[in-house]
Amino acid sequence: MCTLKRQHTAVVRGAMPAADLPGWLPGVFHAVADHLERADAVVAGPAFACIELRPGDDRRLGDLRTAAGFPVAEPITGDGWVRPSALPAGPAAVATHLGPCEAVETACAELDAWLAGRGLLPDGVRWEVYLTDPATEPDPAHWLSQLVVPYRPAAA
Repeated sequence: MCTLKRQHTAVVRGAMPAADLPGWLPGVFHAVADHLERADAVVAGPAFACIELRPGDDRRLGDLRTAAGFPVAEPITGDGWVRPSALPAGPAAVATHLGPCEAVETACAELDAWLAGRGLLPDGVRWEVYLTDPATEPDPAHWLSQLVVPYRPAAA
């Protein structure tokens, strides 16, 4: 558990079936990185993808509402596709995941159960921070990511 500070980001937003997300992300990360380079913006951390969940949503079903990109040192000017955004401030649970993207669902469910066991509920967007670049580490068994889940107390 930690308390996050608001972080400016540059993102591309999309909605797609969960199965399409892994194929969508590399092109988005490339587009955002190109935009930031042209704008002389300072990248402030590794690539991430936010998943917006609403009460009752199951991220394995239907369309995911997502935003993917990079944290930046200062707010950016968008270009219509790449947009300025921010990751929220506040309390969050953070877990580290080692392994392929397909196994992230299990890690997310475990993190949600951990929160519930402490009387806490996921609150708003959650995101995955990709600490390993698949272009430099092709073996998914060695991919390292962080799962970040903002939370709030469960209603009494």
